[in-house]
Amino acid sequence: MDNIESPVREISAHYYMANCYYSEGKKIEALFHYDFITSKPNNNYYLEALKYAGEITFESKDFKKSLTYFSNLEDASIDQEDLSISNTGQFYCFRYLENYNATIKYAKKVLNISNLKNKLQEDAYLYLGQSFQEINKLDSAKQYYDSVIKFTNSIAAAEAKYHICEIAYQDNDYYVM
Repeated sequence: MDNIESPVREISAHYYMANCYYSEGKKIEALFHYDFITSKPNNNYYLEALKYAGEITFESKDFKKSLTYFSNLEDASIDQEDLSISNTGQFYCFRYLENYNATIKYAKKVLNISNLKNKLQEDAYLYLGQSFQEINKLDSAKQYYDSVIKFTNSIAAAEAKYHICEIAYQDNDYYVM
């Protein structure tokens, strides 16, 4: 494609090359092509490229770049599925970037997704609690930690109980449970 001045099907070619690389597990190579597609909005592959690029960069722990893809996906979404993927991606990115206010905003959006998977709901409650605790809104933190405990018996519930005790200790409330 480099030898052709203005390829007619350039975006399609990049899309198919990206998918081939992705299916072979060569995600970095695929990302190069998805990046090309996302640099030219208003094409048939734009939304799909944003999803894959967001996933690849998230898996490689490049949360800032991943956040950009998921944010663009939110802006361009035309259906609930894309919006759900976008909100979920942004929720986790903000969490790992330690942007607590944005984590709270997107965790609440995630909790409104229909057919929410249990793990995602558990994470949303736990990260809401942790985010509220980080910004020193301890009553809200305890509320969401309680939601985790009511929702699951997993490690997340144990972590929520620990945080409730931590808050109680900070408040000199030694008779919490």
